[in-house]
Amino acid sequence: MQQPIIAAMRSATLFTKGISTFVIVAFFMLVTSPAVAAVRAEADKRAAEQARAPSPEQQLNQRVQHVQERLASLRHALEAGTDATQEKDELKRLHREIEQLDRQVSRHFADIQAQLKARQVPDVILQRHREAVSNYRAELEALTAGLRRIDTARDDKERKRETEETAARLKDKKYKRAHQPFDPEQLPHHSPRPDHDNKPRTRKQDFTRAGLFDHPPQKVAALGDFRYDTLADASDPAYLGESVEVVLTEAIEARAAELNHDPVEIYHWVRNNIEWIPSWGTMQDADITLGSQRGNAFDIASLTLALLRASGIPARYVHGTIDVPEDRFRNWVGGFTDITDAANFAASGGIPVVSLVENGRISRIRMEHVWVEAAIDFYPSRGAVMQEADAWVALDPSFKQYEFLEGLDVAEVAGIDGAALADSFMQSGTVNETEGWVQGLDASVLQAAQTEAQQKLAYHISNQMTDPTVGDVIGGRKVIIQEFPNLPSALPYRILVEGTRYGAVPDKLRNRITF
Repeated sequence: MQQPIIAAMRSATLFTKGISTFVIVAFFMLVTSPAVAAVRAEADKRAAEQARAPSPEQQLNQRVQHVQERLASLRHALEAGTDATQEKDELKRLHREIEQLDRQVSRHFADIQAQLKARQVPDVILQRHREAVSNYRAELEALTAGLRRIDTARDDKERKRETEETAARLKDKKYKRAHQPFDPEQLPHHSPRPDHDNKPRTRKQDFTRAGLFDHPPQKVAALGDFRYDTLADASDPAYLGESVEVVLTEAIEARAAELNHDPVEIYHWVRNNIEWIPSWGTMQDADITLGSQRGNAFDIASLTLALLRASGIPARYVHGTIDVPEDRFRNWVGGFTDITDAANFAASGGIPVVSLVENGRISRIRMEHVWVEAAIDFYPSRGAVMQEADAWVALDPSFKQYEFLEGLDVAEVAGIDGAALADSFMQSGTVNETEGWVQGLDASVLQAAQTEAQQKLAYHISNQMTDPTVGDVIGGRKVIIQEFPNLPSALPYRILVEGTRYGAVPDKLRNRITF
C-alpha cells in the first residue's frame, strides 16, 4: 500500500525520518533543478520601521535644499512673468523655520564646545570647532539676509536680481555636518524599501516647482515627404535628434528598418516584446533596452523615441500622473493578489505612488509615469498612412497586461513515489538505527530514478505540449499580445495631469552611481 510522503515519515523512527527527509529533498532538488532556477521568491514581509526624528542640523539642511528649489521656481516665474505669490510665501515660511532651527543648532554647537573643554582637548581642536561655527554663522546670515532682501524688494526686477544672487551663493554649499550618526538601517546595500512620502505630483505647477520644465520652445518646419510644419513643436531638432538615452545605433536603425519605419508597427513591437520593470528614472539607453528587451517606463519610452526618430518621426517624452484601476495595476506590476503589496513593490522601485480608496477599499493607484508623444498623421487613418502630421499622439508601450503561467508540476509529470524511493534507497545499504550510522547506500538507485524522471519530462514536453515556451515549462509571465492596423485612440488609463514634456530626459531624472 502506498503512503503519502508525509505519512510515511510520520510512521518512521527518528533516525529513519532524518534519512528519508534527506533522500527526498536531495532527489527532488536534482529532478526539479531547472524549474527551481526560475521560481521567484515571494515578497519579503513588510518590516515595521521605527520613525527616526531628524536632528535640527538635518532639518536645517533640508530647509536650505527646499530654499534652493523655491529660488529656482521663483526665478522661472519672474522670467515668465507669471504669478509668483506662492513661491514668495513658501520662501517666507522657510525663512521663519530656518531661523527657529538655527537657535537649536547654535545651542548644539555650544554644548559641543562645553564638552570639548570639559575633556580638556588640545587647543587646536577647539580652534577648529570655533572656525566651523564661524563659517556656519557667516553662511547662514548671508542666506537669511538674501531672503529678507527678496521679500522686501521694491519690484520684480530687483527681486529677480536678489533671487539670482542668493541662489548663486547657495550653489555647491552644504549645510550639514560632515559626520552623520551611524544608522544600521540606512546602509547603502539594503534591499529597496517603499518611500510612502514619495507621492505623485497632482498639478502642473508641482512639476515646475520641482525644477521640471517643458522644453524645448516651439518652432515650425518640414522634413522630406513627411510634413509636420502645421503641428506646433514638431519641427524642433530635439524631437528628431539623439540624447544620452535616445541613441540611434546600428541596432536601432536596423530594427526601425525591419519595422518599415512605420509608427504602428513600432508601437506594437515595443509593447508586445519589451517587459516593463517597476522602477523610476533612466536606467539604460535605448540600445541597451533593445538588447535586454526590458526596462522601466523611461527606458521603454527612450527605445520608442529612438525607433520613431530613426524613422524620421518627431517624438518626445511626457511626464505626468495617471490613475490605474487596481486590478490592472496588480497584473502590470507582477501578478500580485494584494494591491497593497503591489503598490509597495512599485514604491520600492522609486515610483511616486499613492493608493486611492473608494467605499472602504483601494480602487485605483495614482502614480507618476512617463509615456511618449509622436507627431502622427492621425486623422483619419490613426497612423496607418503617414503624409502630414496633424496631431501629437500619446503612446505608452510600457503599459500592458500579462498572462501568468504556473509551469509544469514536475513531481506529478515524473510520477515519482517519494516514499517508495526513499525506502528503496535505504534498503540498498545497511542502516544501524541504534548506533546511528549507515553504509553501503547505492547511489545508482537515485540516479536511475532521476534518469527515468528526466525521460518522462522530456516525453511530456515533446508529445503532450503544443509549441511549449520556457514559461510553459518552468512558469513565468508573457505579454497578452495586441496587434491592430492602427494606433490606439487614447491611453489605457486616466491621465490626471500632463506635467512636462521633454526632448531629452532632465538630468535630475537620471539615476547615478555614487561612491
